[in-house]
Amino acid sequence: MPHFLYSPFCAFILGLTFLAGCSTLEGPSLKTERYMACPQDSVWKGALQALEHYPITLKDRPQGIIKTDWRVQPVQGRAFGLFGRENMGDKERARLTFSMKSLQAGVVAITLTERRQHWGFVGGARLYKWYPVEPSQQEIQEFMKRLTAVLDKEDCIIES
Repeated sequence: MPHFLYSPFCAFILGLTFLAGCSTLEGPSLKTERYMACPQDSVWKGALQALEHYPITLKDRPQGIIKTDWRVQPVQGRAFGLFGRENMGDKERARLTFSMKSLQAGVVAITLTERRQHWGFVGGARLYKWYPVEPSQQEIQEFMKRLTAVLDKEDCIIES
């Protein structure tokens, strides 16, 4: 074996490669930003109402962050096999992160990020597992529609 393979530098490079590979396991995320003329308390309460269908894991009002756990939804899968059977248990799950930041008195910037995974056939030793897929623009739009409906009642102005 060549001596350079045992060097600390080589171990460092291999470690960085391993960490970089692990950081991509989450998959892509979709992020949207909006600005609104509205009191922070109204935006916070509206976001909690808009996220009522998600299991919330973190509510940090001073930091302006709400995180949800995975919410599982059935999806239409592709048929497989000679007889066009349905894939067993095609479903997707999504997790949202909402954050808000006061820019000036009465102006709030919000950010919503979604990550999505699909449960399906991948082959190999683990036939079924969760794997990252592209996030849903529709899910982001649905959240914004629910938030807008709540904040319209309080005469807030939302930039679209």
